[in-house]
Amino acid sequence: GLGSHAESIIGTRIDANGNATTIPNTIEHIKTLIWEAVLLVPCQSGSGKTIEEIIDHYFVTALRVEDRVDLTKLYELVRQHTLEATPDELSMQSKRLMLRLAEREMAESLAGFKSGTIPPICHTTSIPLYIDDVITTDEMALGSLGSGTEGYDVYISVKDMLEIAKSTSLAVHVHSLSQRKRSSTNLTFSENSIRAKSNKDTKMQISSNAMKSS
Repeated sequence: GLGSHAESIIGTRIDANGNATTIPNTIEHIKTLIWEAVLLVPCQSGSGKTIEEIIDHYFVTALRVEDRVDLTKLYELVRQHTLEATPDELSMQSKRLMLRLAEREMAESLAGFKSGTIPPICHTTSIPLYIDDVITTDEMALGSLGSGTEGYDVYISVKDMLEIAKSTSLAVHVHSLSQRKRSSTNLTFSENSIRAKSNKDTKMQISSNAMKSS
């Protein structure tokens, strides 16, 4: 089930001498979302100016279930890494970046898991992973992740999750990217497009279409 991040269980720690110590483990229930970063490119056609959508790449976010994605923070992070991956920065100045959740079929294809059971690691396709830093404050905490099977979770230490992510994800970025401790566990957005200003006055549009959480 999806419980509070303060939930804890009793665990055992074994030291180098084989001595066992009983300790409480905080459980962080983690939700996984798969996104697409889309470049909006101005084009000239016979009917006038048009905008072409080009999917630049897909990526994953991992947050606590009770938190919501801060879209402005996420946009700035993704834009920064997109620019770093683009040799010709000038070519980005005429383009706009749009972030939206991937369609269910695409998310399942990239992850290799059914929607609703997707963990943030060990996907079929290696894509960048953005982890909210609040999850990593206690590396001894247990992460409750999707297991690939409905009704079951996988429990793994946050420390081990990060180590696995480094070998199964294209890149791992740990940043603040959530609005903390919201009462609702659902990801909600305004029907209006959300625009954020970058340091180069590039505007972002985030579509409300295809908003599905895994």
